[in-house]
Amino acid sequence: MSIDSAEGNAQRVGVSRRGVMGACGLFSLALGALVACGGSSPNQGTGQTMGSVASTGCAGSDQNTGLNTGPESAASNAGSDQSSGSSGSTSHSTSSSKSQSVSSGTAGIVAGSATNNTISVNGTTRTYVLYTPSTYDGKTPLPLIFAFHGDGGTGESLREWFNLEPTVNEQAIIVYPDGLDPNQAWDDNDSHAGLLEGLMADVNFVDAVVDALSTNGCVATNRLYATGISRGAYFTNQMVCRSSNTWRAIVTHSGGGPYNVPSDGDNFTCKNEPLAALQVQGDADNVVDPSEGYKASNFWCNANSCTGCPKGGSYSTNQPTPSVSYDPSPCMTYNGCQQPEVWCLIPGLTHTFWDQAASVTWGFFSQQQ
Repeated sequence: MSIDSAEGNAQRVGVSRRGVMGACGLFSLALGALVACGGSSPNQGTGQTMGSVASTGCAGSDQNTGLNTGPESAASNAGSDQSSGSSGSTSHSTSSSKSQSVSSGTAGIVAGSATNNTISVNGTTRTYVLYTPSTYDGKTPLPLIFAFHGDGGTGESLREWFNLEPTVNEQAIIVYPDGLDPNQAWDDNDSHAGLLEGLMADVNFVDAVVDALSTNGCVATNRLYATGISRGAYFTNQMVCRSSNTWRAIVTHSGGGPYNVPSDGDNFTCKNEPLAALQVQGDADNVVDPSEGYKASNFWCNANSCTGCPKGGSYSTNQPTPSVSYDPSPCMTYNGCQQPEVWCLIPGLTHTFWDQAASVTWGFFSQQQ
């Protein structure tokens, strides 16, 4: 099956897909109060209610708060931050289009800006755009959203196309990572094994950025969210199942997964289940077949122990059967879930973002406190 992202000009790459498989151990995620988003709320599971969990970079700890008003230029601090975690050694450099100064150790966290960042992960230089809202003060922990582009795209092109920031309305930090060559793609199927160390090289990149931002900035570590389109959607599903971090919710657009890859052998398990998940899939998508979106919905329906999930077989006879309306229409959700699973099959939508993509994404994330 070939995947083609509509990000700017048409972007093409071929890749084979495997079926959805795997069962994982369960753990209870901490939930907070619902944030209204103009519609009905899905079942919120049985987790314990709690407030935001601050990262070590918040003011009052002995870590850098992530804010600086000194005279140093971004270029003079390139590569000065050293951080270590499960992803291996990392170093950062940062530049800001708004010419704001960045001190060593900030990992690009500059209030009211979008900065271009590099990070070295196990010897490979990776890049990402970091949007920090003007409300960031280094004291109040903010949610962290990762948004993954499709093949041939970049973090910056996705930022412009998705236009998520106006909807988020200064309430979250957003990371737009860049995939690697060939074709600026995410390795969701170990297709780059040997060259880029397979899927885990990209997962380790994400974990390294989370570690750096939570160490050097004020992040609500219990509110990590991920979204993506096309191959970025596949990678979102693959990444959260293998990440060393605990993710709170995901929203995928025109994509499938998770599934096992060669490096998994026959032992694929998902670390993050149950997990709040929402899929947007066009029924006229001629690049990613709607059956791929169905498979993702069925995986998370079963992983979240919802009532009435399809139990396998062909997608034509085992399509998602949610029975509870979810705003916006025509999205639907299930009863009895440990964490919500929402399925949005959009009539006439091709391989592109739904016109309500930003609002349904942030609406879902903001409900998962």
